[in-house]
Amino acid sequence: MPKVLKIMSWKDVIQSRAKSPMKFGKPIKRKCLCIGKNYYWKDVATDSWDNHPELAILIEMKMGINVLDKGVSVLINVYEDKDHNIGYHIDKPDDLISNDDDWESHMNDIFSMSYAINDSDIDKDLGTMTYKYGEETWSTKVSAYGSRYIGPIENTHKQKKQGSTEKYNITNGRVFAWNGVLHNNYKISHKARTLVPRINITVRLHKEYEESVDWGCV
Repeated sequence: MPKVLKIMSWKDVIQSRAKSPMKFGKPIKRKCLCIGKNYYWKDVATDSWDNHPELAILIEMKMGINVLDKGVSVLINVYEDKDHNIGYHIDKPDDLISNDDDWESHMNDIFSMSYAINDSDIDKDLGTMTYKYGEETWSTKVSAYGSRYIGPIENTHKQKKQGSTEKYNITNGRVFAWNGVLHNNYKISHKARTLVPRINITVRLHKEYEESVDWGCV
């Protein structure tokens, strides 16, 4: 019988290369892979964009970001089980471009999207994303669909009281975006729950970020 050549999808490649980093001396439940500038884990598995051309195209299509531009980091998390969740946290803004005086305060610099690992789950809710406001503010500070400008998903002018939350469904390819410094200043934390196996791609723009194109009013 002739051998059947299986062509790996971009998700297959990620799963084959991602590994569980160590925390407090033990491997965490989810697997991670970093491409580009390392942002958080010291012992995270790393890789080259040469091995992920499909993912690079997907990020540019969905977020308008060229992953080869200077100062772009991509952290991939593989959530294989329902108990692979992330609790409330705020991303450190120190090295993000929104902490740079030249970066406009209304621009996003953190982008997050997820894709179902299994094709049978593509039309399902992959999980939930919840944002909690540590301080009162008059507008939503979360954008959808990877807009470069901060444009709320809904409830634009509804007052956000201290301790109030916003919960959104994570669907296949839906992009969430926010400004890291604004979230730090307003103490807006976020958590993610997994409902079906998914791969999350989080893109961050750092201080040395330089665009290769002028996006104008994207």
